[in-house]
Amino acid sequence: MHGELVHNLVTALQYPKKLAIVKCSAHRKVTDKIGQGNALVDRVAHETAMQLSTTSMYVVKSQAERWHNAKQDILDIQKSASVKEREQWSEEGELDDEGCWRNKQMDKWKLPIAFVQPMVQMAHGLAHVGASTITKLLTQVWEHPEISNTAKRVVQSCLICLQYNPGKGTRTPAGGFATPTAPFEVLQMDYIQLERCNNLKYVLVVVCAFSKWIEAYPTKDNNAITTAKVLLKEFFPRFGVCRLLWNDNGPHFVGEVIKYVLKGLGIKQKFHAVFHPQSAGLVERYNATLKLKLAKIQASKSLTWPDALPLALLSIRSVPHSRIGLSPYEVVFGRPMNIWGVPKPNSVYDVPCVLMNDYLAQLTDNLVSIHQQV
Repeated sequence: MHGELVHNLVTALQYPKKLAIVKCSAHRKVTDKIGQGNALVDRVAHETAMQLSTTSMYVVKSQAERWHNAKQDILDIQKSASVKEREQWSEEGELDDEGCWRNKQMDKWKLPIAFVQPMVQMAHGLAHVGASTITKLLTQVWEHPEISNTAKRVVQSCLICLQYNPGKGTRTPAGGFATPTAPFEVLQMDYIQLERCNNLKYVLVVVCAFSKWIEAYPTKDNNAITTAKVLLKEFFPRFGVCRLLWNDNGPHFVGEVIKYVLKGLGIKQKFHAVFHPQSAGLVERYNATLKLKLAKIQASKSLTWPDALPLALLSIRSVPHSRIGLSPYEVVFGRPMNIWGVPKPNSVYDVPCVLMNDYLAQLTDNLVSIHQQV
């Protein structure tokens, strides 16, 4: 499509013997060649900007192209199905236009038995997630009766899981506070302490009470100034200013600098009950989950905890919550995290949005539906 333009550019580049970059004064009302050139550039830039701002033709990458690539992956996986499996699929499933087998009623792709074990191993991953989580992750997209049993066998035979998984104890309740109505309105935060590594010893953990989205920031200390810096430089610029912030009454959360920052931003602060961890149940549970995942990742890949932290966060954010069946990523962004490369049938990836406005409309509908489930 741009062959002629490229040819003209290459041809023009062959003419000069030498190239030089000369700084010229811009935006001057003069009639010399430099002034005329600057005026032309300004005029073209202004016209182009006006065209973009007055139309809705912001083109995004076609979802159809992404969907085509995913369908090819599905076809490659389903090629390994035996004759008996294909006969069974034909009785209870449906073949779509591209030749992919799926369960139409459940909106899931048929998974051959040859791929059940590899898929389960991949879902178990570096974070060593549990059997129920593996089953939830895979059965969002795939259908096979042996997924659950295989997940249990994989976890039960994993040496790292046997070493680090705790016994069943009393589950800490999430704590009593009004249910928020949107992501990042209400936050809980706390510090955890780890072994010192590269001058880092603490992690500030921030959890969204609505979406269960977790952020974790490694720090060298845990004083009030560090807390304020993390909130102002890291969290609030990315996710916006919250309405309510829950934390304990340690000096890192009650210092004058914290009070000044929260007051200036109009954030209400509430404190957990002293010596009553249940009032901070949400962040306490995520503290324990984060520590466990870090330990497993470090044990399996010999990583330092700062290097293992992004992998642990990826695992927590992408796993569906036990109560609502949606991952924190899905609650925040309106679609499942694309870590498998194969979306489920009739998902948001299946909508061929070419214009940005169409994509935003579809995304808004998805978020409204998801937030109602939360």
